[in-house]
Amino acid sequence: MVTTSHAKCRQCGQARHKIARFNICQGCWEETKPSIRAYWRGIKERRALRRAVDTHVREQQELRSREELQMAMTKPSVSKNGKLAGLWDAIREGKLPADQRETAIARIRTEGVPAFGSEERGLYMSLFRGRERNEWQDNMIARLYSDSDVPVSEIMRGLSVDANEVQTVRKRRHLGTREDTKPFRPSAHMLENEELVIDSGQLLFRDGVTGLLRPVWTEDPKPPEPEPEPQPAPPAPEPVPVPVASLEERRAAAGRTRTGRFLLTPEQEAEVVRLYQDRNVPVDEIKKAYGIASGGHMYSILKRHGISPRSPYNKPPEPIGNVDMTQHLVVVAGPPPTHEPHQLNLGQAPLIEEVRGMTKAVEQITAALAVPANVTERAWAITYVATATTLVNAPTLDEAVRKLREKHGADVDIVQIQRT
Repeated sequence: MVTTSHAKCRQCGQARHKIARFNICQGCWEETKPSIRAYWRGIKERRALRRAVDTHVREQQELRSREELQMAMTKPSVSKNGKLAGLWDAIREGKLPADQRETAIARIRTEGVPAFGSEERGLYMSLFRGRERNEWQDNMIARLYSDSDVPVSEIMRGLSVDANEVQTVRKRRHLGTREDTKPFRPSAHMLENEELVIDSGQLLFRDGVTGLLRPVWTEDPKPPEPEPEPQPAPPAPEPVPVPVASLEERRAAAGRTRTGRFLLTPEQEAEVVRLYQDRNVPVDEIKKAYGIASGGHMYSILKRHGISPRSPYNKPPEPIGNVDMTQHLVVVAGPPPTHEPHQLNLGQAPLIEEVRGMTKAVEQITAALAVPANVTERAWAITYVATATTLVNAPTLDEAVRKLREKHGADVDIVQIQRT
């Protein structure tokens, strides 16, 4: 099946191929192609020119850096009036006396330390070989590093030392870094516009605006207090042997058995049994009063006295209404008594005398209300009305009522009907 493209050229409006470039037809593409290719060619030329310019700039920067480095290596580090020319010659030829090295170092520092990598820098560093340690300078470096907030770069500039000298003093004096010193609370503080200078062998802070001088420390450092020598400890007295009681003796003294339970006397066990037989006294109250920790200990006491555990199935029947223990109807004046269930705590349990009195009173009442043996029993017709709810399945209400009357009789009194 031949498919026809319904796409139109965006320039002339004629039919074009559906995947034509720039959404134009072949004729319009032949006319537009030279200008588009000229535009692409211009983009490529500009990119090539930009790459050439970047390469030229980078080469010139590298050349300038090499020339500056070469000039720094070949340029002598002397002052304009040539004050240090003779000193460099003396150091180079080895004619500088050993006792004049300190003076030469101070003179070079005054005129300016040579740059790194130059010949004069090597001659300057050779003056430190075999040089004796300057204790004053080492002390100042150590104190400035540990007891002031002067930056390390300012210490190096003010004392004319390098980083290696500072690290050497730190290692020799066993000084930790400022970052590791917690808390770091120096006594000397350097302000923002101040610099460190040395005047007549004294370290001072000089204000860069006003030129005023002030000492770095207002007072001399206090020598560390000597640590007290440890005194020998007095000899410890020999321990006195203490007789250790056996395990059975300790258990007997604590009133416990081998399993950790408290021992009860026979009188206490009898009282526990009596309270247990009274169902109004909770078992937890009995255990708490006599220190019985587990139920196993409780049941072992009951087992020794032949008492069965409490159970809802062996609960004795309670007399209700007008029916006595012989299950015969008796005549009682007035409404039937109401029994409200209540629970007694251990302290509220009746005493033995009260229980005996109550038992005797119940026996007397039972004997008075008992039916004599020579009375003939008769038949009594009792009519009663009971209310019950029955679920009846029927399609209609009338059908449900009819089924109910067929099952229970026509004299059934219907009180309420509810649809489920």
